[in-house]
Amino acid sequence: METGKIRVCHVTNYLPGMSPVWGGAEQATWRLIQAQKETDRIEPEVLASRHVRFQELGVPLHLLPTLEKGLPLAWERRILNAKGRFFPMDPLAGRAARRRFLISKPDLIHFHNLNVLSLSLIQEARRLGIPSLLSVYDYWLFCPHGTLFTVDGKPCRIFHGVQCVDCRGYTFLAFLQRWLFGKRRAWFDERIAPIGFFLPLSKASADLLRAYGIPGERIRVLRQCLPMPEKKTVSSVPIDPHEILFIGWMERRKGLHVVIEALGILCREFQDASLTVLALPSEASYEEEVRRRAEILGVANRIEWLGEVSSEVMEERMAAAGVFVVAEQWENMSPVVLAEAMARGKPIVAGRIGGIPEYIRNEEDGLLVPFDSPRDFAGAMSRLLLNPSLAERLGSNASRRAEKLWKNQEVVSDCLDIYKELLRAGLPGSPENPQSRM
Repeated sequence: METGKIRVCHVTNYLPGMSPVWGGAEQATWRLIQAQKETDRIEPEVLASRHVRFQELGVPLHLLPTLEKGLPLAWERRILNAKGRFFPMDPLAGRAARRRFLISKPDLIHFHNLNVLSLSLIQEARRLGIPSLLSVYDYWLFCPHGTLFTVDGKPCRIFHGVQCVDCRGYTFLAFLQRWLFGKRRAWFDERIAPIGFFLPLSKASADLLRAYGIPGERIRVLRQCLPMPEKKTVSSVPIDPHEILFIGWMERRKGLHVVIEALGILCREFQDASLTVLALPSEASYEEEVRRRAEILGVANRIEWLGEVSSEVMEERMAAAGVFVVAEQWENMSPVVLAEAMARGKPIVAGRIGGIPEYIRNEEDGLLVPFDSPRDFAGAMSRLLLNPSLAERLGSNASRRAEKLWKNQEVVSDCLDIYKELLRAGLPGSPENPQSRM
């Protein structure tokens, strides 16, 4: 730290605009890096996968190769599946990262999503004696599906093991997959043992990490950064009080099927209710399922399917929406779209699951309902459509709460304190810090 700044190397699969498959985690990572760039206490750089479209970040960016890069698509998918399910190693990315670490000499390494680059990079940091920490955005480290929910929508607290074969319906060479999944926990735990601190986005997520077996002294909750919108921009767009907005991946865990069912109930009462879906393509079979269900329910003509849009269009549709719905079907820690909707003063209906209740206080900043109940979602949306003053009050409260919860300066200050604590503590299991290694 010759310059007085802490040199931080951020390592992540992707960043926004760098891949077709980026989402809330990448947005949260990018915003943290941008906020750190504005301080005079942290000097960030970024390592990312070569599966990117270059974007100007304003910080040094170095691209790493991976085993699957350049292979035919079928083989690329096989390797990515193998890394995600059983073998979280990529020696090619690991060696390239090691060379970069030796050149840049960071004081610490801040890991983010790693299912593409792999956990080999954590091992390389350990070998070089560089302290590291890991932001946790989903549960891939403890569940091959990343959600800690079974395929039939029930919470799972067994974590990964042989039961994952039956849960996910893996039938090909099931006997071999049982053996591999039986080894998964040991393989993954060994590779994340060098992590000094785990940084979930919510207290609910921190509880899940403790339930898995990560010691509480190695967990620090770090909220996401959130740039507040320009008030003039938001207020200049006319609001359609009967337009309901859904934003998320076209995946079952995001709960669009629950929203479609709720719309079917709602439209019996409100002839002018409509739903706008900004859903990034992901699961083609799931998209076919929800579209077919909308036809059966007779609400297909009430839905506008926009898919992936520009940030400008997304901002306009967010501002115009009368109701914002969050129907997560998994233990999401802190959905980025939830924070953005709160910041924009939207009346929100959200499922009571994961970290959401830490941010939305029922009847104060929004309406919370059972996460898997279309009837309750429809009932809450009906209340907002029938009572504009309630919608306005909840939206105003949500905006004020967002300003209080997600102050970038405070988040960066908290992050800096965690960095300093890590540098003082040394590596887990090292002579300087004989902390248990899980």
